[in-house]
Amino acid sequence: MYVPSLKTNTHRYVILTLFALINLHASEPTQTAVLFDMSSAEAINSSETENGASVSIEDGALKVSFDKSSSYPGVNLRPAGGAWNLSEYGGVEMTFVNNGPEKYGIGLRLDNPGNWKNNPWNTEVAWVESGQAKTIRVTFGQSYGNKGYALNPSQVNNIKILVDRPRQAGSISVQSLRAIGEPVTYEKAAAQPDQPVKAKQLKPSFNSPSISGELIDLSKKGSLSDYRTSNSSIKIVEDDSSYALEMDFGKGRGYPNVQFPIPDGGWNLEHFAGLQIVLKNNGDHKVRIGVRTDNPGNWKESPWNTDMHHIGPGETKTIQTVFGQENGAPSYPLNPVNISGIQVFADNPSKAGSIQIMDLRGYGTAEQREAKEALSTPEDRNVPAKLPSWIGKRPPVEGDWVMTLNENFDEKKLNLSLWTPRLCWDGPAKGETQRYLEENVTVQDGFMKILCEVNPGHQYNDPKLDSRVYATGAVTTLDKWTQRYGYFEARLKPPTARGLWPAFWLMPDRGKDSGLDIWQRRDTGAKNGKGMEIDIFEHLTEWGGGRYNIATHWDGYGSDHKQWGSSHTYYGPTEDGFHTAGLLWEPGKLTWYLDGEKKGEWENERIADVPAYIKFTIQMGSWATKNVDDAALPQYFEIDYVRAWQLKEHQSLAESRK
Repeated sequence: MYVPSLKTNTHRYVILTLFALINLHASEPTQTAVLFDMSSAEAINSSETENGASVSIEDGALKVSFDKSSSYPGVNLRPAGGAWNLSEYGGVEMTFVNNGPEKYGIGLRLDNPGNWKNNPWNTEVAWVESGQAKTIRVTFGQSYGNKGYALNPSQVNNIKILVDRPRQAGSISVQSLRAIGEPVTYEKAAAQPDQPVKAKQLKPSFNSPSISGELIDLSKKGSLSDYRTSNSSIKIVEDDSSYALEMDFGKGRGYPNVQFPIPDGGWNLEHFAGLQIVLKNNGDHKVRIGVRTDNPGNWKESPWNTDMHHIGPGETKTIQTVFGQENGAPSYPLNPVNISGIQVFADNPSKAGSIQIMDLRGYGTAEQREAKEALSTPEDRNVPAKLPSWIGKRPPVEGDWVMTLNENFDEKKLNLSLWTPRLCWDGPAKGETQRYLEENVTVQDGFMKILCEVNPGHQYNDPKLDSRVYATGAVTTLDKWTQRYGYFEARLKPPTARGLWPAFWLMPDRGKDSGLDIWQRRDTGAKNGKGMEIDIFEHLTEWGGGRYNIATHWDGYGSDHKQWGSSHTYYGPTEDGFHTAGLLWEPGKLTWYLDGEKKGEWENERIADVPAYIKFTIQMGSWATKNVDDAALPQYFEIDYVRAWQLKEHQSLAESRK
């Protein structure tokens, strides 16, 4: 193992001041250690290039050259001894110059041994203008300025320098690469789902717009350098003395976006209801556009609101967002006193396109915002649950109710007359990292348990189906029990290992007698009655305890997909970690409950009127982080009971066991 020699450097005090100003939350460095002499052949001999990059020594620096690329050209630098021992330092910093013709996103990544798919690294990215010199620093245990993978500083086996999908060929000159600073320690992240979490208080910004709320002045053509883009290009266009910001993007390049300039310290928009933005689709096809507004904070806590809208070819649309909501549904309780980011993005465009942004301003009043508050707040995570007496015995509202399902898992094995421990299609799903196994759904000691484990193999152990690294389980009542309307309830305990996505949900089923195939029977569209996916309890374990998602999805999962819901629904702890999730489904109305408290409600004529069956799953990948805590596995998703009730007046609409 290579231990770098200690060197002093008077220039480091200038660098320290810079890092203090940009608030990288690192300990003040007191020592540095040069990892490579960038003016010598040592750096070349220790390098391995990828994705079309090349390296050379020029003017006393390591020159990394690259072509236009849709991937990430770069170079890996490795120590002669197999790994650096940097345990006496707080991180690594690199000073470089952008020699290219455009702004580039330059990444610095520190690796530990292990499968790269499990993200055993820390990384930071800096956007650098042409000709600009920059210093970028990676602090051990952080990525993108937030807490990240717990990197072992004594086992740094690779340092990667990369460029974020350059649109033009160019180069950077790396002048120095060094370990720097004192070791940084962090409090261990909560592993238990019910540990209270304190909400972060934001310092109000002094930057308030004029009474008109205007946030950009597009007549200032020279201000384009104040904008940031990803997978897109921008320009100012003028028409009859009016100005617009035009964002052009290609197809299939993730989320091309433009990020608007924000004054130091953020915008203070506390006197407005939300944002108003005017967009025009210059393209010849429909695009799905998102408007995102951010608060400062850990990105893993999703401190933002995002409104999504379809805009037809040639259409001009005025979008009004509301702080604390997403498309009219309660969301992260965004605090308008400090808006740290505003962006417009295209959602995975299937074709190249162009969007004009003609206006961006605060609109409305604070009173309009406050009239639409969510039913829960982050502070609810600190208040222990107090279960009402009706839980498990009856629905939360009065009525002539009849119990239609009472599954307590009292038998020694799964009741196959009610449950099927597999999905109705083979799979596995694209983008997910788990395979399903029937044997991973068991009944033990009065609980149904769904096992999640590291267990590579094929979906359902069928060599004809795709393989995955992880194995979990899925169980449904398809073809065995469905119900339209009523109250559905389950007492459950989600797993806690990072990277899991347990869910309790309903899917439509028009029945075997409908004459439809299995896909048409389960379609979430309205052609054969209004079908709808209804998510009663979805939880990403990376959120920690006290937060879950409620949602509905309809009109398929493609370009016509629509949804309503909130991933910022909060609840307090219980002594044993079990929680009781419920859904009241009425004609034209859905109401969600957790531990007896109303957490969300939605009234709309589009509410499903098609019978639904029950699903319990543990998914991985896709929406959930791919940074799975393998060491914490295996774990279980435990379900104590599942119950349902139906009003007598609706019993003629219900379908029970067959």
